[in-house]
Amino acid sequence: MEKTKNRQAKSIRGSLPPVQELAFPESEFSRFWKSKMVELAAAKREHEDKWGVGRVINLVDVEFRIKVWNQIERVWAAQESQNIDKARAAADGMIRAMRAMDAWATDEGIAPVEGIKAIEWEMEDGSVMVVVKTEQDAAAYHRTRPDVEDRHIWSMQEIATMMAGGIGQDIARLKATIGVPATVVKAVSGFDDMVNDLDFNAKDSAPKMFNSKMKPLKKME
Repeated sequence: MEKTKNRQAKSIRGSLPPVQELAFPESEFSRFWKSKMVELAAAKREHEDKWGVGRVINLVDVEFRIKVWNQIERVWAAQESQNIDKARAAADGMIRAMRAMDAWATDEGIAPVEGIKAIEWEMEDGSVMVVVKTEQDAAAYHRTRPDVEDRHIWSMQEIATMMAGGIGQDIARLKATIGVPATVVKAVSGFDDMVNDLDFNAKDSAPKMFNSKMKPLKKME
């Protein structure tokens, strides 16, 4: 029961399915889906490296945010459908959604976080934990991302001080007891009768289709 609750919570928060390793024998759909998730994860990582984890989705307007969430739900539904065509459409639509958020942030003059070397991790409650190198980096990061609580931003200097203070052994013992199992979220299917994905270019509030002709952004050097 507890695992089911955690899976549902993960889906509700808007997380995408994780990349999974091959485990032969694999069905044709399973091989395709796992391969497609690698592509989707790469697009997500590129977006997050530039803008930060969960940052742009919290800055866009309500209608835009809902469309992105709907597309994420379609990805989960496609995984459950076991239909390659639907899975391809949903995953490609999600990649276009991230490019649309990238374009929106650029047009709005949002400052990227790529200039600050930071490691971000989304925790179980949906908040973001961040590790940077110095206290100066922590201050610069927080100016760029005021949505991340200060108590979740740690510098290597702070961590080194704690380790030197004798907490290192306690952390090592705790780490040894913590397992990090792969999480698979089961979504409720309900998109089988919907065509492809949503359109971010639409001005009204009705859910339509992503614009498949949207030009991709130039890859960063």
